Amino acid sequence: MSGNGGKILGYIFVGAMSWYGGMKFWQPIIIDQLRQDGNLREDVFIPDTSDQPTSWTDLQDKIKDAIHPPDEPLPNTATVDEK
Repeated sequence: MSGNGGKILGYIFVGAMSWYGGMKFWQPIIIDQLRQDGNLREDVFIPDTSDQPTSWTDLQDKIKDAIHPPDEPLPNTATVDEK
């Protein structure tokens, strides 16, 4: 994939990632400001953003939990019948 096709795919990928990253970054900030101003419309569905990290330590903890989840006991799923 070289030449113009590769460049176009690269631009599309970078553009899509920029749009997605911008939405994830700016949406909670704008929604909070609209709530404070009292201009947030009630008839528009707004997804819950309460699981967003609020500081760098929250982000680090969230990433650590995703990479190394805490040990949880497995449910007893044994199907062997005792006789």
